[in-house]
Amino acid sequence: MKKISEWLYRIINVITIFIFTWILTVLCLGKYVDYACKVDWKIGNIALLIIGIGCIYILKKASKNIKISLNNHHMMVFLVAAIFLVCQIYIFYCIFFETGWDSGGFVIPAARTLLAKGDVSNLNEAYFKTYPNNVLLVHIYYLILKINEKIGIFKGTYQLMAIVVCNCFVSSLSCLMVYFIGEKKVSGKCAWIIYIWMLIVTGLSPWNVICYSDALVLFFPICIVYIYMNEKISVYIKYSSILILGYIGYSIKPQAVIVVIAIVLTEITRYMREGTDKNIRKIAGTIVITMVVICMLPNGLQKIYQKEGFVKDKNREFGITHFVMMGMNEKSGGIWSGEDVAISAGCKTSRERTQTNVKVVKKRLKKYGWNGYLKFLSKKMLTNYNDGTFAWGREGSFYYIVPDNSKIKLSHTLKNVYYNDGKYYKYFSTIEQVLWVLMLGTGWYVSIKEFIEKRNINYGVSVMELSIIGITLFELLFEARARYIYLYVPIFALFVLMGMRKDKNCV
Repeated sequence: MKKISEWLYRIINVITIFIFTWILTVLCLGKYVDYACKVDWKIGNIALLIIGIGCIYILKKASKNIKISLNNHHMMVFLVAAIFLVCQIYIFYCIFFETGWDSGGFVIPAARTLLAKGDVSNLNEAYFKTYPNNVLLVHIYYLILKINEKIGIFKGTYQLMAIVVCNCFVSSLSCLMVYFIGEKKVSGKCAWIIYIWMLIVTGLSPWNVICYSDALVLFFPICIVYIYMNEKISVYIKYSSILILGYIGYSIKPQAVIVVIAIVLTEITRYMREGTDKNIRKIAGTIVITMVVICMLPNGLQKIYQKEGFVKDKNREFGITHFVMMGMNEKSGGIWSGEDVAISAGCKTSRERTQTNVKVVKKRLKKYGWNGYLKFLSKKMLTNYNDGTFAWGREGSFYYIVPDNSKIKLSHTLKNVYYNDGKYYKYFSTIEQVLWVLMLGTGWYVSIKEFIEKRNINYGVSVMELSIIGITLFELLFEARARYIYLYVPIFALFVLMGMRKDKNCV
């Protein structure tokens, strides 16, 4: 069993190398390929990667002259985090706007309706019967807006800034978790490098100003990994917390559960290698009790939802086969498709919808052939990974309501940086692309390094590799969106950081 577990660990590592190689290959050719949500970068990804490596080389040379030790400076990192949080809130206040699509069209209106004690039945009929997974998100936003109403900080056109502030907390906390794991497992200096990278890519990401699940769920995968890798947390708290956070994350955005699946698979590998765990009874008991509680939660929540007007209808709900079908639509490039929504909406029952979706999937697969489908998946890979801004501004009615805040200092300048039609946006987006391509390139290097050096099994690294494999396969199989990758950015960063470790001990 020990040999099998070691082979499984190496196989996971090889698949990770393959995934990163595939990503980098299509990124190098992306300029010559048409795909959904394509960004025509003025500088090619190969040149951007070289620029990124050059900047790292210069910083590395410059850092040799820095005499200050950065290890274990918790007060310093907390001070940076606090100052940065204030800067975040100011920046996003200056560029604040309300977006359209699902967020501004249904989720936020539903939260505001609950706040006003109104009737949500019309919104439920038009949207939530089809996509009931967003009902929990509505209630989280309702709670935030209710607290804000009691405190009275953000009012009128800036009411949703209360949610934006929460998004800022989420991104800042996610950055801190990456730092503290890295400081403990690798080194303070390496942790600071990745922490600064995280602050730029996620902390300054314009997605913080969007009131939707992508920014909120950023916290869940990295928090679950932080709990898993923290040896001081007791068995009872560790496994119950992982399962509960996984369930909540899944209820808001299904992709969040991938990291939990990665932990389960890793723990199976651990058990195969190490044999009977002295805590196995505690772990099993904790999992059983937690799962019982989790199974009871949906019924309790559904009763609350029904009283408010969120009546569930299984025959209206779009299931997994719909998203597989949509992810195979050649015309749309595998992203959201009005054509496929019409196909699924035209079915009267859940069973009929599943059968119809499966027929369309089989028909499309037959039309593609294996070579055609592989080419199509490569285009989806570009849609998912070839945008360091994570497809910012590429949803319908994106800048839906833009308040007049011209009197605020720096507002005009910051809008020119963050808004797609802004004067300086091309510079901002290029910087984000450089950092993202550099991260992917470094991830490829780290995955190869893990394989060549044949280090002892590191279960934390295994979780991260499985998570990266999982989110990539998820977006290849289902609806493609670059912003769906966004919530796993901390995992990519942590994977690169763990690759810098010198020790060969297991987590």
